[in-house]
Amino acid sequence: MRTRRHRLIHVGSVPGGQPALWRRLTAELVGAVLLAALVVGSGIAARQLSPTDLGLQLAENAAATAAGLFAIILMIGPVSGAHLNPAVTILRTITHDIGRRGAAGYIAA
Repeated sequence: MRTRRHRLIHVGSVPGGQPALWRRLTAELVGAVLLAALVVGSGIAARQLSPTDLGLQLAENAAATAAGLFAIILMIGPVSGAHLNPAVTILRTITHDIGRRGAAGYIAA
């Protein structure tokens, strides 16, 4: 019986090496803008869907944000690693996964 081998593509890995720094930073900037639009838009949508029930608004907002964040991570993860949070960048700098120059760019994006 033959066993199958599945190749896993980890978030942040790109076949053939890492993309150029400007591509990674552009992806982070696009991801941050999309995340901000997602959070604002989901809040507005939740208020329109359930104008009188605050608990339901929070649940709708959380569900929409989680689903959207998942999509954003899938989209930009292979290019930039999908940090989207300066705390992640700082931790990756401390563990020497990325250099200081790259970290400064990620935080600025």
